[in-house]
Amino acid sequence: MRYLVREGASKGIFENIEAELVHNVFEFADRTVREIVVPRSEVRGLDIDTPPEEVLRLAATIGHSRMRVYRGSIDEPSGS
Repeated sequence: MRYLVREGASKGIFENIEAELVHNVFEFADRTVREIVVPRSEVRGLDIDTPPEEVLRLAATIGHSRMRVYRGSIDEPSGS
């Protein structure tokens, strides 16, 4: 299948972006859940009521570019 997509892209049947999309589907399928999902015990986030002056300090401690925002409990997300 990968060969067919690669050949189709080289002959102009697929746009390069379409071939890349199909390639990424195969790459994703080769991953295990552990490679994608953060274990529940390691999920970190910010309570929506965190004072603004603490947000940057806590965000730096968490160390991710995105983080869960919750109200009261990490199991009650407030947004995405």
